[in-house]
Amino acid sequence: MKKIVEYVPIITVCLIYFGFCNLHYYYKEFNIDIYHYISNTEILLSFLPTIVLLASTLYIFVYNRLINHPDFIKTNNDKEIIEDDSIEEREGIKPQQKKKIWRILSTFPVPLLLLLLIESVSTIILTKYFCLKTYELQDVNLIYACLFLSVIYFSSTLFKNQNLINDNILLITIFSVIYIGNQISTYRKLDADKIKDGISNRKIIFEYSGKKISTSNQNVYIGQTQSHLFLYNIKNKSTYVYKTENIDSLIIK
Repeated sequence: MKKIVEYVPIITVCLIYFGFCNLHYYYKEFNIDIYHYISNTEILLSFLPTIVLLASTLYIFVYNRLINHPDFIKTNNDKEIIEDDSIEEREGIKPQQKKKIWRILSTFPVPLLLLLLIESVSTIILTKYFCLKTYELQDVNLIYACLFLSVIYFSSTLFKNQNLINDNILLITIFSVIYIGNQISTYRKLDADKIKDGISNRKIIFEYSGKKISTSNQNVYIGQTQSHLFLYNIKNKSTYVYKTENIDSLIIK
């Protein structure tokens, strides 16, 4: 339990970063600096179910599978023994360092780069020859992202490289966090592209300072915070911001 408490601050920072990616890159497409309208608490609550999933994944990946792995403990003990060895023995490890670099190149990057290549080629084919919009491939890209992370997560089983993971735990964790953040950003940008194309499932009608306003084919709903509501006009490509304190009534369909 103490171990879990130690990692709470780091996980919290990661989740705020994911929340940043979730909101910033979506509203940025509509020229909205969302952090003028929202607090850190709302950042976390904006995608609470996703936070639970990501927090569980980070815990399982970083702690249960890597940090708490028997090989990790064994490796740390081995390192303590090595520190007490002679200088000659340390010099004898240098060829093994080159071997370690080769192991990194021959395990992680090859399947990961292969996945990225397949994703890029399939995206080009589907958009160029089948005339699909990029946002129509959201679910496909999500599957590739899950496969990408799965290769890292199960690499110790697939490539028998637990020692390699133990030696690069910080690098792998940082890379995974950045990758997840990037995927969230890309996904949300595609959500914004759908809105700009007029694809919105939420219809609203409200009275603002005595004036009735509603969404339509040209005027679509973007989102809202506790203090503001946002609409986007497709025709003139402009964003309208309404203070919720001035909204007299609101109907959501």
